[in-house]
Amino acid sequence: MKRFASRILILCLLCVLWTAGYAEGQTDDPYDVSPVLCNPDPSPEAQVLMDWMCAEYGSRMISGQYLDEYQYGAELEAIASVTDGLYPAMVGMDFLNYSPSSVSLGSWPTSTEQAIEYWKKGYIVTFCWHWNAPEEYLDTTGNNWWGGFYTQNTTFNLGKALSGEDPAGYDLLIRDMDAIAVQLARLRDAGVPVLWRPLHEASGGWFWWGASGKDAYLALYRLMYDRFTNVHGLNNLIWVWNGQSKAWYPGDDVVDIIGEDIYPGKHVYDSQKTAFARCRSYTDAHKLIMLSECGCVPSPVKCRNDGAMWSAWGTWCYEFVLGEDHAYSGEYTDAETLKKFYSEDITITRKDVPLFGREIQEETSAGGSAAEAEVSADGTLTYAWTDGEVAGNAVKAPDAVEIRGNEESDTVTLRIRVPESGDYRLSVLQAGIGGYKENYLVLDGEDIGIIIVQGEQEEDCGFGTVHLDAGDHEIAVRAFWGWVRLKSLVLTPGE
Repeated sequence: MKRFASRILILCLLCVLWTAGYAEGQTDDPYDVSPVLCNPDPSPEAQVLMDWMCAEYGSRMISGQYLDEYQYGAELEAIASVTDGLYPAMVGMDFLNYSPSSVSLGSWPTSTEQAIEYWKKGYIVTFCWHWNAPEEYLDTTGNNWWGGFYTQNTTFNLGKALSGEDPAGYDLLIRDMDAIAVQLARLRDAGVPVLWRPLHEASGGWFWWGASGKDAYLALYRLMYDRFTNVHGLNNLIWVWNGQSKAWYPGDDVVDIIGEDIYPGKHVYDSQKTAFARCRSYTDAHKLIMLSECGCVPSPVKCRNDGAMWSAWGTWCYEFVLGEDHAYSGEYTDAETLKKFYSEDITITRKDVPLFGREIQEETSAGGSAAEAEVSADGTLTYAWTDGEVAGNAVKAPDAVEIRGNEESDTVTLRIRVPESGDYRLSVLQAGIGGYKENYLVLDGEDIGIIIVQGEQEEDCGFGTVHLDAGDHEIAVRAFWGWVRLKSLVLTPGE
């Protein structure tokens, strides 16, 4: 009789498991996640990335680093300098400066171009959007206008915009979303899949998209999903929800990955297992869970031992990674600990990321061969300053080198190859930042004079005629008044 009763109990348990979905292949393993994306027609690049992330989930963690748009990857080099050349697998970017109000008030965004280049260099790309409120609603008295995503800096009321009480506000919502869709479409057309994390940290209320409560937020999230997916055809997006509260979860049909942002303090390397468990409770479905923002890098070994293997971590930028002169700061994760974490077998760095069908663009090392010149019909040689070596407070932008300081150590040095001996008119094409600037020009280690910038527009800073023997030479710009953007060096023969 006892054996019969036991059989009845087993059958009842099987029925429970069946109704819970286990009979369809689902298990109680939190790392067993289906790679099916919420977009029913994902791009091949998005699908293969999701397939790989799901296959790695629970076994290895993707290392990631957010970048300040205007540091042009200095964070990556700082990390590599203390990890024996290891780079994070994922780079994080922000569309803040593409917000229409930011553009109208003077921002100069380059994140899209940078993201395409990072993808070509083997990185995974994730984007958030600190959505600067429409200019008509900014209230930044005592604050900078680029903080217009904070609730305290804007009068924009999402609830009123969505309810019809503020129809102009609704139209501006659509305008702003469409502006960002243009950038995401550029990434799509370049074959770049994006871990897309919009409207983050909403339940905290400190950003305007969460200040009107969860119902307005949920309506906006689903409005964005529908518009980006069905109107703009952005099938390269993997949707990362980062609302930080179960009550604010928009639904399994519009979420691919659950993200959590955690800043526990300095030199705290815990697994954050409590937060990981909380993320699991947001939905009964199995989703990838990532540490979408963090101040300190969590210990991969502790994460494994505590059963909290985040799919990825994304360390925030600024003081969390960079100190003075672009050196690694160690303020939140000290250098030795970072090196240890990056060298763990369960950490995925850039070298471990598959090609995903792309051809990796190799980075050139400092001190390499002479830059390739663009040669015109009359023999004019044009060299890009971005092919040079930067030092001090000089950084490479996608199409220029910016010298941002006034110290002699702030330099860019370009190695050139002259095919024939002779006299050449030397000039520098400069894209102005503004104002009158003087900086030294150095040829083969000797100062030969200054170049002068006088405006904000792109201009040819003619220098004069120099004699150059055939062969290799070094030309450098050394800061005096700094704060210039150098695009190209032009040598015109016979002048």
